[in-house]
Amino acid sequence: MSRVKFIGMLLIIVQMFSMVVATNADSSQAWQGMYASSEQTEVHANEVVSLASYNTKKSGKTPRHALPLMMGLNKGSVAPGEELWLTYTPFDPMENAFMPLTLTFLFTPDDGHRIHRVHIDLFEFDSNTQKFRQFGAGSIVSRDGDYNTGEKLWKGWLMNNVTYYIRIQNGVHVGIDYWLFTDDIINAELGEKTNSSDAPVYVPPGMDPNHTIPLVHGVNIGHMEPHSDRWFKIRITTFEGTVFHPLTLSLFFTPDDGNRVYKVHMDLFDPEVPRIWSRGYPFTFESFGSGMVRSFDGDHHTGEQIWKGIIVNNQDFYVRLRNDNEIPIDYWLFTFEMMNPQLGDIYDQEMAKQTAEQKQATRNDTPETSVVQTNSASATQSVVGQTEWYDTVLGVFDPPNPESLGRMEFVIASDGQLMYQGHTDVYASKSNNYRTNSYNTNTNDANSHDNNVPTSNWQYDPSTGTYHDHYNNIYYYPQNDMYYYLQDGAYHGVPAQSFYSPPKDSRTYWASPSTRM
Repeated sequence: MSRVKFIGMLLIIVQMFSMVVATNADSSQAWQGMYASSEQTEVHANEVVSLASYNTKKSGKTPRHALPLMMGLNKGSVAPGEELWLTYTPFDPMENAFMPLTLTFLFTPDDGHRIHRVHIDLFEFDSNTQKFRQFGAGSIVSRDGDYNTGEKLWKGWLMNNVTYYIRIQNGVHVGIDYWLFTDDIINAELGEKTNSSDAPVYVPPGMDPNHTIPLVHGVNIGHMEPHSDRWFKIRITTFEGTVFHPLTLSLFFTPDDGNRVYKVHMDLFDPEVPRIWSRGYPFTFESFGSGMVRSFDGDHHTGEQIWKGIIVNNQDFYVRLRNDNEIPIDYWLFTFEMMNPQLGDIYDQEMAKQTAEQKQATRNDTPETSVVQTNSASATQSVVGQTEWYDTVLGVFDPPNPESLGRMEFVIASDGQLMYQGHTDVYASKSNNYRTNSYNTNTNDANSHDNNVPTSNWQYDPSTGTYHDHYNNIYYYPQNDMYYYLQDGAYHGVPAQSFYSPPKDSRTYWASPSTRM
């Protein structure tokens, strides 16, 4: 064997030996690596379990943990005050730029009002601002005739291969079950059918713009629970071509602590609110006026707000009171500027009842007529073209004469509206003198045939059951049996029993038309 071959074979053997050593070292490292990997895998597994538990708790609660929107039916439940997030990325293999999507959202239970506080909204993520931008919301529809089921619909186009987010928000105080279809679904079978003989759910007045309370001209008294709304509707109509009417609202509430007044809101809305609300966008409309906080009475236990402005003739406007506090409140809402009102015993219902009974006893003792006492609510049952007759107690100026009786006639000109009274026949019981007062529908003048003494010009509003003396600017409210008169630029309230005559030096007659023949 030549020396060259021997050297070559020796080199090959050395190389092979080196490879074996390296292989053993790699094997040792590999085993060590496998052992270390085993330990790391165990730790990682624990992390995965923890993360899975975290995701289970957070699943759908935020956009980061949004659930995928499945084609077809998606169903589940949402707890009171919570929300659920879904994500959807449309994909078209034909690479069309836009793809249509329809979402039908159904939930139970509804009561006719919860539908306005349960929302389905669509968002897209703006990478530039790092914020979510809402671009769509479900509209209220009702196609199944089931008042226990709330229904909303959204149709639109989405960009291909872009991720979108869908939020289901439950703003009511009860849990809901939902069914979300990715198609236009009508009359979906959600379970046991509703009994068709059941009456529609009653929605209390004042809950929303479609179920309002008439704003009584004078004082409106009520109670509000925490985080609740109270809706009022007001319309001022004249037949003299007036376009605008001034309006002042004075709000008082208790209890206040100096801070709660900023969580009680008085807002005014235009005639479009019911239509917008019915379409399912209760949080997108804006008020045209809000109450301003003030304090004239110096009582820190009483919150006070005021609003002054104008409204259009013969149109409905809406006033919303909102209590965002954690405690209930009692409120007094006046339709004029009120300072230092008495909000205590003067409004006590039992006291008002006793006062009314005392007044009634006084009237029944009068020999000239028999007065029939009726509830003020009956006055709201007037119909168009109907003539209303009322007996009134008249007080003659200084000193008052509570034995004087009057009979007043009102003609209802249109639903909820009243033309000026046609005439008033007054019988003075002591002298038996007959007197007729005729009223002009366009003025506040009363043409009296008895010493030319001006007579109070009472106008009755059958929609609210209240009275207004335009001649002397006095208001009477059967609800609490109170008169309100203007003095020193502000209205003052006194019990009707002690108000047989006007303030001093005012020569007029006063009527208390709180009873019906």
